[in-house]
Amino acid sequence: MDINKYALYFILGGASTVLGDMIISNYDKGVALSTYMYGGVPTIYMMLLWFAYRDGGKEGYDTFVVHSLVNCGMFYVVLLILFGLTVSGAKQKKSFSIETDLGLALLAFIFMSVLYFKYFFSREFSF
Repeated sequence: MDINKYALYFILGGASTVLGDMIISNYDKGVALSTYMYGGVPTIYMMLLWFAYRDGGKEGYDTFVVHSLVNCGMFYVVLLILFGLTVSGAKQKKSFSIETDLGLALLAFIFMSVLYFKYFFSREFSF
């Protein structure tokens, strides 16, 4: 294990998070731009996909793609929960606090994560 390589990845990940915060804080449409960079520009995903292929061959590539679909599904469930709580709260003119909404979404994520790691995490795929 090359600790320097992983330390560099950790630093780059932190720097990208700071960049996202800077964009949100300093630009008029920073929220939209930062979500586009996070969800619409798959550069980091493509790099990870390449690493999976490089280290695991075709099976690593296939496994990465399938696990990505499952994990994206989990992400979309969390987004749908947050969207549903936001819309229902706006229509009823009363809603939970943002902290409660985030807490409920976090609980759903934790539940889905337990299921993922118990039943799906160790599976590998090859097509």
